[in-house]
Amino acid sequence: MSKTKTQITIERDLAKDLRVLAAKHNRSNSEIAEEAFRYCFSNSDFLKKLDVIEP
Repeated sequence: MSKTKTQITIERDLAKDLRVLAAKHNRSNSEIAEEAFRYCFSNSDFLKKLDVIEP
């Protein structure tokens, strides 16, 4: 599957935001990402939003 320009731009923006956030808090990128995933998947509102997304 090839990525669209929009997908590539979003991924680059997210990667940059992750690096900035990690540097701001003196943490590794993976630590920030892990905490974000943990927070999102323990949040019932976030999970409800995933239920309405169609593949």
